[in-house]
Parts: sequence; C-alpha cells; structure tokens
Amino acid sequence: MMKFLTVFALSLLLASPALAAPSGKDAEAAVATYLVTKADSANREQAVPVGYVVADLDSDGAEEIVLTWSTMGASYAHDNLSVLKGTSGAFAEAATLSVNGTTEKPEVSNGTITVEQMTFAKGDPLCCPSMKKTVTYTFSGNALTEK
Repeated sequence: MMKFLTVFALSLLLASPALAAPSGKDAEAAVATYLVTKADSANREQAVPVGYVVADLDSDGAEEIVLTWSTMGASYAHDNLSVLKGTSGAFAEAATLSVNGTTEKPEVSNGTITVEQMTFAKGDPLCCPSMKKTVTYTFSGNALTEK
C-alpha cells in the first residue's frame, strides 16, 4: 500500500502544471504566441524564432523557455535572447536582452545559458558579422546578465 501511495503522490507531483515541463507542442505554442506580440506590422517587422530550449534556470522547480529570436525589418535584423516563465498555465516574458550580432539556438547547463553568436569584427559590413563568439548569460530575479 505504501508503494502505491508513493507512486500516486509522485504522479500527482509530476502532473502538476506548475512543475511539469511543457511538452514540445506547448513550448512551440508559447514561443509562437510570444513572438506575435513582438512583431510590428506598422514598421513591417517580423519576429522569427532562431531556437529555444526548456530548462529550470532558477532552480524553483518550474521550467522556463530560453529563446533566441530575430526582429527582421525590411532592410535590417537584430537578435534577442528571452526567458519565458510559466505562470497560471501560460508563459510570459520574464526578461529579454538584445544581443550583438546573430545568434544560434541557446544551450542551458546548471542554470547558465550559452549562446553561440556571430559578432562584428572591425571592418565587417552591417550584413555580415564574421567573428564567432561564445557568450554566457545568467538569469536571476527576472534579469538576464552577460557573464
């Protein structure tokens, strides 16, 4: 009987919306919903995902979505790093940071976010950053900070 109660309690804990990791479709939907709010049709801007990962950044037992994305205008683009926190069954922006150059999909390990970026070397034209750089960030208290 004790084994049954333990398994039952564990299954309830894992099924809890506050602690359960979002499924792939839930995370994709959250990213799409978020990026719609970042598009600016009046300025012909689109918000396009680069990549995301789901991880518990702040060790609170709830998973966050770490997202790299691009704002793309008619003749320009710039990349961003965002953290989306789960609240009341949905995800909301907790922090966003504009990054220099272009980004790849983020990686998370032990609460540290790592992003490969192509940044501008001296003399690079605005279209084409040529210097590869690995940048790490931390997330704490709804703020992203470059290490």
